[in-house]
Amino acid sequence: PTRRSSDLTYQTQLFFDQTFTRRLSLPTKNLYRPSTRNIAIGGLHIMSEMKKRVESMLKNYPAMTKKLKVLEFEMEFITKSLHPNIIENLVFSHTGEERVSGSFRSDKTANIAIEHVDSQRDERYYALKNRIDNIRQELRRLEHYLSLLPKEEAEAIRWFYFEGLSWDAIAEQTLMTQKTVQRRRKRGVDTLIHYYSIADNPSDS
Repeated sequence: PTRRSSDLTYQTQLFFDQTFTRRLSLPTKNLYRPSTRNIAIGGLHIMSEMKKRVESMLKNYPAMTKKLKVLEFEMEFITKSLHPNIIENLVFSHTGEERVSGSFRSDKTANIAIEHVDSQRDERYYALKNRIDNIRQELRRLEHYLSLLPKEEAEAIRWFYFEGLSWDAIAEQTLMTQKTVQRRRKRGVDTLIHYYSIADNPSDS
C-alpha cells in the first residue's frame, strides 16, 4: 500500500511538472500582443469615428459660418465700444493736464487708453478671440481639403451639405442620375476622411 501511494504521488507530480513545462514553452507574444482581428476592429472603429466627425462638420458648416459672423460682430463691438471722449476724460482725470485742444493726445494718454481698454474687454475679449480663431481654423481646414477634391465631388458635397439641395435638385442641375451624384458625394467624403486622418496621424500616412 505504501508503494502504491508513493507511485501515485510520483505520477501526479510528474503530470503537473509536464503540464507546467508545456505552458512555459508556449510563445509569450500571444499573451500581450493584440491579434490581427483586434487590430482590424480597432482600425474600423477609428475610421467610423472619423467618418462621423467629417460628416458632422459638413452638416454644421452653414451654422458654423453664421456663428462666426455673429462672433466677429461681437468682437468688433467690443473693440469699438469705447467713445474717444471717455478716453480723454480718463486721461485728464489721471494726469491733471489742462485740455489745450479737442483731440489732445500724449504718450501718457496712449498708455492709459491701452490699460483701460485691456481692463474693459479682458476676459470676454480673449474668450471671443479663442472661439473665433477655432472656428476660422476649422472652416479654413475644411475649405482647403474641399479644394483638393475633383470639381464634381466638391460640388456634390457643397450642394448637398452647404446648400441643402435634395438629390433630385442636384441631379437636375448636373444632368446626372441621383446614383451618380450620390457616388460622387460618397467618394468626396471618403477622400475628406482620408485627409483628416493624415492630419491627425501624420506618421501613419
